Amino acid sequence: MAGQEKRRVAGDTRKRTYKGTGEKRPVPAKAGRGPETDRKGPVSAKAGHGSETEGKRPVPAKAGRMPAGIMHCYTGSWESAKVYLDLGLYISLSGAVTFKNAPKLAEVAVNTPADRLLVETDCPYMAPVPLRGQRNEPAFVTHTFARVAQLRGESPDALAERLWENACRILRL
Repeated sequence: MAGQEKRRVAGDTRKRTYKGTGEKRPVPAKAGRGPETDRKGPVSAKAGHGSETEGKRPVPAKAGRMPAGIMHCYTGSWESAKVYLDLGLYISLSGAVTFKNAPKLAEVAVNTPADRLLVETDCPYMAPVPLRGQRNEPAFVTHTFARVAQLRGESPDALAERLWENACRILRL
């Protein structure tokens, strides 16, 4: 767009476990960049959060800049979330936070600082209750959002404003 600064947004950066070997390694084609660039990208660690956080140290922010990154479709514990938050990452919750068998995600939703929280669809996976089992789609994020607002005891309007601010900040919109 004319007159607007170009920004790059990196894709999903995952560590995949390779069958039979147990080896984890990043997917090179989608590897994100650190805070020294303008690339932002989600980090996906849908399993093995304990091993993902071992040995991690907080990344110092450059003058006035928070290191960029989003823990996409976060499904870990509050203990692991604290490590990711210390690394400067945002926590993004999907429809899994609406599941009855996900009390650890309820704890994450309640305790994540408001300025580091996001919600998402993770389409086509993890459709929220009451649509669980269906193919997820962006319109379903309202159920995830409503559950997070309920868990946090916040008004939906106030939470919507905060989440929008967070998305604009991390993605530099």
